Amino acid sequence: MSTTCPYCTNERDRAAVAALRAAIASDDLDAAIELGLLQFELRPGAPCAACGPDIARLLAARDARRSA
Repeated sequence: MSTTCPYCTNERDRAAVAALRAAIASDDLDAAIELGLLQFELRPGAPCAACGPDIARLLAARDARRSA
């Protein structure tokens, strides 16, 4: 876990990413939207290698829903 990753170092962000990831993994877009998928934005600083793939998936899901 990187100490500079905004998702690893912030418990609230880490929990939000985990909840969104779980909703998307279970194909529950309604829950993901209620959890803030459409408002999800990158935090200042780069995500670490452990968080990066999840963040990329969340951004892709967000963009797909925004353009749907």
